[in-house]
Amino acid sequence: MPRATRKSRPLSLARVLAAALPLALICGALFLLIQYVWLPASGYGARRLAYEEFETLVRDQKVTHATVDGNIVRAETGEGWQLMALTPSVDRSVDLMIKKGVRVEAVRALPSSGLSLPVLVLALLPYPVLAYLAWGLVQAVGSGAEFEETEHLLKQGLRAPEEPAATLPQALQDSIETEEESGRRPRR
Repeated sequence: MPRATRKSRPLSLARVLAAALPLALICGALFLLIQYVWLPASGYGARRLAYEEFETLVRDQKVTHATVDGNIVRAETGEGWQLMALTPSVDRSVDLMIKKGVRVEAVRALPSSGLSLPVLVLALLPYPVLAYLAWGLVQAVGSGAEFEETEHLLKQGLRAPEEPAATLPQALQDSIETEEESGRRPRR
């Protein structure tokens, strides 16, 4: 069976873009994931508290400043501690903090549907990637790419190729022949 050789093609802008586009899409998705999912949930190194503990600190007037981001409350105590808590009711938490004299700052409102631009982008990201891969496959078939070897393997039923018999080095071959000629049994 003749061995297929591959022609080298010159580097072109189309080939660079064909490699760079999927990489750019993956990097963009990772950026969105880190920026809008991982970082807000991590608390930026703040100590995480149960909501009851956080509420107790607010009632004891130990919290001086708070930032509300959706249902995540990041707070700072008078001693400089950074705290984070997830609140079950944003309205109740904000009312309590305002009554106790805590400076409250809102970062962004919690979307009522849970659908925001980063979520929408991450949900729709696989479709352009799949379309790009399908376009590449159509281009490969249309350019006259040779698939004879693949078709031949499929017709054979995908069995493993036969391995050629291993040849012994000439020195070993000579010693086996010499022992057989002398009537001795070859050693194994």
